[in-house]
Amino acid sequence: MDKKTKQLIIGGIIAAILIGVTSAFFASSEPDGLEKSIEEILPEFGEKHLIESPMPDYEIPMFGETPVSNSIAIIAGIIVVFILAYGLGYFVKRRKKK
Repeated sequence: MDKKTKQLIIGGIIAAILIGVTSAFFASSEPDGLEKSIEEILPEFGEKHLIESPMPDYEIPMFGETPVSNSIAIIAGIIVVFILAYGLGYFVKRRKKK
């Protein structure tokens, strides 16, 4: 990987983290349109879960419902998505070389 590509990847990650962290402080506590519509049509929909989310509503349960908790959850999500995307790209590229 050349230097320009590394700089682009690092810049993208930094931009994503900055946007994610700052957006947590401006987010509304009210449910969005889709969530509110589902709650009105199917009130029992949110009560049953097949799998419990590790970070429900973009929050770390031990930190409570705070913007800091949201920011940490968003950063963790960005890192996980980057690792998955980078790993997938690595294996696809490796497979094409054969």
